[in-house]
Amino acid sequence: MSKIKSFFKKYGKKFSIVVASAFMVVVGCVSSFATETGAAAGSSDLQSSFSTAISSIQSDVLGYIALALPIGLAIFGAIIAIKKGISFVRGLIGR
Repeated sequence: MSKIKSFFKKYGKKFSIVVASAFMVVVGCVSSFATETGAAAGSSDLQSSFSTAISSIQSDVLGYIALALPIGLAIFGAIIAIKKGISFVRGLIGR
């Protein structure tokens, strides 16, 4: 068990990136291979379905980034302003 814990401590971020990427591929493939009529789909049908699924994933991810970016920048700016303000006050009082 300790080997597993040390593995995840060492490679946790890389492992989570791989898992997230694999999840996105699986979601895209499931939606591209699903057919509405139940008949076998041709190669061009699969390509267009896969392309549509990837485009949908891209627009969703970019939409989430567009929602989170202004909030993240505001938080980052507030943290920088607080740190600079503290250092300015420390410089004034001579610490």
